[in-house]
Amino acid sequence: MLRLIVLFCLLIPSLAFSQQAKVKKPIPEKKNAHLPYACIFEDGAYPATVIQRNSMTKDSTVFARIAVEIEGCFVISIKFPKGSKFLQDTLQINDIDDLGNSIIQGKNGNYYVIQAKYEPF
Repeated sequence: MLRLIVLFCLLIPSLAFSQQAKVKKPIPEKKNAHLPYACIFEDGAYPATVIQRNSMTKDSTVFARIAVEIEGCFVISIKFPKGSKFLQDTLQINDIDDLGNSIIQGKNGNYYVIQAKYEPF
């Protein structure tokens, strides 16, 4: 019986040590894992149709084939033409889906509906 107790006392520390020696491999994070869909847009500028809507006056302006900057599947900027009154609007960053659709709110009460195309600009 004493041999069994000694064997048991020697076996428990060795089991604990063997459990500590195992290193778990980290699970690789998938690209764009934060999104509920697959994003096809890589970082860069893409041509888009942008519809600007003012939430207060209900006016809208359409910009055809202007550049939108995408980084990490988020629309980070819209490159408006020179002389546009929307150049100074501060945009909130928003994600873009795999079809190229996104809606961005500006700080001046404007909404920007974006339809980007996955093609070189």
